[in-house]
Amino acid sequence: MDSLTGFGVPDPLLAMSPPPSFQLFGLDHLVVIGMTVAIAAALVFLARRHGEGHAVVRRSVKVLAWLLFLSFPLKFMAFYFSGAPMHEHGLPMHLCNWAAIIGGLALLTKRQLFCELLYFWGLAATLQAVITPNLPYGFPHAIFFSFFITHSGVVIAAIVVAFGLRRSPAPGGVWRAIFWLQAYLVVAVIVNSLTGANYGFLREKPAMGSLIDHLGDWPYYIIGLEAVALISFLLLNLPFVRRNHVK
Repeated sequence: MDSLTGFGVPDPLLAMSPPPSFQLFGLDHLVVIGMTVAIAAALVFLARRHGEGHAVVRRSVKVLAWLLFLSFPLKFMAFYFSGAPMHEHGLPMHLCNWAAIIGGLALLTKRQLFCELLYFWGLAATLQAVITPNLPYGFPHAIFFSFFITHSGVVIAAIVVAFGLRRSPAPGGVWRAIFWLQAYLVVAVIVNSLTGANYGFLREKPAMGSLIDHLGDWPYYIIGLEAVALISFLLLNLPFVRRNHVK
């Protein structure tokens, strides 16, 4: 998830007509959720019906991969040209930024580790950001678009890779996802200590409401997030347990 706090600076591009604030489950949010579900379902259907070698599937996968690779540069430009503070957004150090890069690699290379990380991180963490975004601006602000290109893109990619391209987690996938999550946390802590940023929400909770609000105060909510991640990964792995056992 991304941190979008500290928006006291007026937006110079839209100073004459201030953008609407983001409304949780408002029309623009519901449209994005609907489009995320529809695109994911359509790509899974095409991939399972025609195979990943089908021209439309191959092109769609490549387009989605490059959107994920470009999501951070697009976000950076949206923040920079909007005059928003860059302190929390100058580096691709939120978990969803990492998930976007991994998602692009998973789509293009089909490597097992990338596919597993995308599936678990994308559906346990990034999906929650799509449902309860920490977002100040609504449609049609550039930050609105950059946020959902990243987050909805990761969710779509996770569903397509696991259920359309059939690159589902192998035995031990949950523990590999947990291990690399710890690697992310270590890097985020180091970067936060050097920059004073709040990547991964490891220094404080997001300003807008989220699951973290129910996990206690700092630093206890970090332990709570770890527990939620493990439980979520185990639940997400259930559809594949029987198949892996048979293998």
